[in-house]
Amino acid sequence: MLSTALVLAGLITFRTEAQQSVATPAIHARAARRLVIKNAMVIYGNAKPPYGPVDIVVQDGLISYIGSGASVVANAGRQTTDAVIDAAGKYVMPGIVNAHMHWHEERQPGIPQPIQYERNLYLAAGVTTVREVGGDFDKSKQWQAESNAHSIVAPRILVYPFVSKGRTGSPNEIRRRRTSRSRRRRRRTSSSWA
Repeated sequence: MLSTALVLAGLITFRTEAQQSVATPAIHARAARRLVIKNAMVIYGNAKPPYGPVDIVVQDGLISYIGSGASVVANAGRQTTDAVIDAAGKYVMPGIVNAHMHWHEERQPGIPQPIQYERNLYLAAGVTTVREVGGDFDKSKQWQAESNAHSIVAPRILVYPFVSKGRTGSPNEIRRRRTSRSRRRRRRTSSSWA
C-alpha cells in the first residue's frame, strides 16, 4: 500500500513538473505581425491637444495606419489581425528618448540595484530609447546587442563612448591613460632636475 502511494505521488509530481516546463508563453512574449489598437486617444507631442478616439494599425512593428474604426476595416483587406488592444479611455504617445543617461550600476558602485529593475523603470516611464554616454562601453555594447536581439526587456540602447580631449573610451579607461601619462611626465620632469 505504501509503495503504491509513493509511486502515485511520484507520478503526480512528474506530471506537474512536465506541465510547467511546456507552459505556453504569455501573450506579451510573442510579437504580433499585425496589431490593432482600438479607441485610443493620440498625443502627437507637437503641442496640439490629443485627438480621437482612433484605431491604430501596427504592421511588422511599424505604425501603418491611424484612423477611424470603419476606415481601418476598409483598409485591412484580407489581412488577419494577430492581436487587438482596446485602449478606450487610454492615451497613445510617441516613445520618450533619454538623450543623456548613465546606468545606475556604473555610477553607484556598491549600491545594489539590479540592472533589469532600472530598464523596467525606463520602460514604465515611457522611455523607449536611451543614449548611454560615459558608462562601461563594452558592457553597454553587450546590452545594446541583447536589446536589439530582443533577448532582454529594455529600451532601444544607443551607446556613445566617452570623449575627453579627442580620446574615446569608458571614463575608467581615460582615467587610467591620464594617470599613466601624468606618471611619465613626472618621471621625465624629475629626471631632468637630477
